[in-house]
Amino acid sequence: MENALPDRTTPAVAVVGARYDPVTVAGRIARIDADLRWLQRRLSGSVRTVGYRSDGTAISTTIPPASGSHRMLLIEQRARLLGELGHWRKVREWQIAAGRIQDHGPATISPGDSVKIRGRWHRVLGTYHRTLRIDGGGGRARAVAYRMVSDHAPGDEESVD
Repeated sequence: MENALPDRTTPAVAVVGARYDPVTVAGRIARIDADLRWLQRRLSGSVRTVGYRSDGTAISTTIPPASGSHRMLLIEQRARLLGELGHWRKVREWQIAAGRIQDHGPATISPGDSVKIRGRWHRVLGTYHRTLRIDGGGGRARAVAYRMVSDHAPGDEESVD
């Protein structure tokens, strides 16, 4: 006899799988890092260059350090984000240790290699500190963050779509 009830675990497994996808985890870590930098600038104050005069001198605006209840709110947000960052970095370390993903960077990828991004292979044209330049097809090159790389093949070992 068939079960008349729908399988409710399949959507839950898909949601958890997407939440812990290596590219998603790396993106979440990058976003939390950026949020923490923004909070630090608000907590300690900062100077921002908004333009330049014709004589070359900078036009700047000064953002004073947060104070009062707003400062307390920012401190609470920073504490929460630091906890989240610790969790997602542990998840990322587990993924690397389990072999689900490799920690790619300029030391592991070179021009001429092939990388898999969003299911397609691309030839690497150049590597930089945070990004790599790939052949985007049609003679166009584009920059992609290392966190988007899901697989890597050195040299000409892998076919390129």
